[in-house]
Amino acid sequence: MNKRTATNILSLRTSAISCLMALSLGNSFAQGITFQTDASTGAIAQLAIDNDAQKMNWVLTPDGKQYKWVTGKYGWGLGFMTVNGQKLEWQTPISQKGEPVYQAGDIRISVNRTLKNGELFEEYTFKNTGKTAAQISDWGMYTPWNDNYPDAATCMTNRCNAHIWAGDNAAYTCAIRMGANGILTEKAKNKKEKDKNITIEGSNVGLMLTQGSLPDYEEWERKKENANSNFRGVIAMDLPDMTLKAGKSYTIAWKVFEHKGKEDFYQKLLAAGGAIAQSDKYVYQQGEEVKIYLEKNKLKSLSATITGKDMRNGKITSEPKAIKTGKDAKGYYAYFKAEELGEQRIDLIYN
Repeated sequence: MNKRTATNILSLRTSAISCLMALSLGNSFAQGITFQTDASTGAIAQLAIDNDAQKMNWVLTPDGKQYKWVTGKYGWGLGFMTVNGQKLEWQTPISQKGEPVYQAGDIRISVNRTLKNGELFEEYTFKNTGKTAAQISDWGMYTPWNDNYPDAATCMTNRCNAHIWAGDNAAYTCAIRMGANGILTEKAKNKKEKDKNITIEGSNVGLMLTQGSLPDYEEWERKKENANSNFRGVIAMDLPDMTLKAGKSYTIAWKVFEHKGKEDFYQKLLAAGGAIAQSDKYVYQQGEEVKIYLEKNKLKSLSATITGKDMRNGKITSEPKAIKTGKDAKGYYAYFKAEELGEQRIDLIYN
């Protein structure tokens, strides 16, 4: 396993959000998200867009057929954790009456999936069923986006680039189809026989965190013998280390939706209450001024802190301290002078 620390200098915190494979079919909406789950693991094995001309599966097929090393353990929504020093995984449900339920040591994982207006809403609740507190670390959930490069023709129609922002409470993934071939618009369908150079409307998939925190991500099975750089890896979203008291729960929730491209993705993200942090660049020379803008609907106030981190091991090199904020024609921003060498973590706190 290769673990990639997200190289963003930014992260957000908010006051409001702080398979041989047998498949069962999920409900579908026109032009919306559809999914199929693996009957043995309960994980999502196929994620698609209804009426997609290319019938693309946006996730790696977890049955060893697409890649022999991508097996059932890597299904969407399965994962791993270390509890009180013991390494555990959840792969097989202890119950599938309705939604799947898993048990990893004293931690029970309950899954709820709902399709509403063409969007998939997923909720994963981790409950400590033991009698003592659980120290949970090094844990994550697989979201195995189909980001790989078998050949040009396949890539142009049935593979994606997954752009991941592991922004704590404001995390998201914008997955973009590598080629332009997506869903034909009605206008395009009517003109198809008359105009061979017709524009095809790309249709893509996005994920937006709605509850909990995803501060980092990992890439599993990325190594030389596994297709080398042609295989992005099995992506897993990391959860924050925590102490979960007996009887207490922690929930991660997100929604998965269709979008027409980067700008449409951002518009839908903001309309759903999300936040976007951006800087002109993410590597600065010592002495330069760094400015980070925060975009969010109904944004009324902003404060920010900066924390120094060692890029090699992630350890804190300087404690959080407040930095200045302002507002101009482009919106609210936080700024500071890049004086300390190394990685800087910026926490943006709004409203």
